[in-house]
Amino acid sequence: MKKILQLSEAAELLRTSSRTVRRLIDDGELEGLKVRGGCRVTTASVDAYIMRQVLKFTEESPYRFGVTDRDRS
Repeated sequence: MKKILQLSEAAELLRTSSRTVRRLIDDGELEGLKVRGGCRVTTASVDAYIMRQVLKFTEESPYRFGVTDRDRS
């Protein structure tokens, strides 16, 4: 069974605001669900979002292969 988080709990895990979590749900970045009118997020959804962000950062970062500013000049 997946653990379900309130928006404030998801925001705490992501070190952001509940409003940002709501935007991530609206943008399809996080999987949200309704429980008696309140919005919730699964821990699996938060974990998947974090992994996508880590992969995105490492793919875009010039530092992933040890290239530094000094090496570029």
